[in-house]
Amino acid sequence: MIDPMSMKRITYDSVMEKWGVRPNQVGDVLALAGDASDNIPGVPGIGPKTAASLLREHGTLTEVLGNIESLKVPLKRKESLALHKDDALLSRQLVELVRTVPKTSMQGVFVPGLKQEEGDGGDDNDQKDNRDDGDELMLGGWRTKPMDSQRIVSFFHEMGLHDLKRRFLAQVSGVTTKRKPRKRRQEVTEIPKPKDFENVPF
Repeated sequence: MIDPMSMKRITYDSVMEKWGVRPNQVGDVLALAGDASDNIPGVPGIGPKTAASLLREHGTLTEVLGNIESLKVPLKRKESLALHKDDALLSRQLVELVRTVPKTSMQGVFVPGLKQEEGDGGDDNDQKDNRDDGDELMLGGWRTKPMDSQRIVSFFHEMGLHDLKRRFLAQVSGVTTKRKPRKRRQEVTEIPKPKDFENVPF
C-alpha cells in the first residue's frame, strides 16, 4: 500500500511507528478514538495514544469493552467507555472494510489461474483447468504499475497546479524545497502637517 501524501510504502513497521499497534489493530484504535474526518464517533475522552495503550494490553476492542472496570485508566474514562460502548461498537463497524464482494463482480479485474491436481501422477495433459470454479485467482491485476512522473507533472502543469507540481518534483527528486517567504509590505507612517490641524477646534 502507498501513502498518496508522502508517496511512501506503508509497511508493518511504519504502522507500528505511527499507531503504536499492529496493522490488524488499527480498526480498533479508530473505534475507540474516533475519526472526525470520516464521522467516526468513537468514545469521548479516548485519544489514539490511550486507545493504542489499551489495545497493547488487552489485544482487541472486545476485550477492552469487556474489562472496563479493570482498565488502568482514570475513572472518567472508564465511565465514558461504559456509557459509549455502543458508539465504539458502531465505530468498529464503520471502519471495517467490506470483505463480502462477490467474485462475479470482480470479473475482468482478476486474472484466472490454473490449479494443478496433486498426486495424480499424470502428465501435463492431465492437468485440469479450474478457472470456472473461481477457487484460485491470481492478483496480478492489482499490482501497482511504475509511476509515470512525466504524465503527472504534465497534468499538474495543465491544471495550473504549480505549487503541487513543485512539491511533487521535489518529492520525486528527493530534494527538499521551501516556499519563498512573501515580502511584507512596509507600512508608511505619515507625519501630520500643521495644515492638518487648521479646522480642529482647540
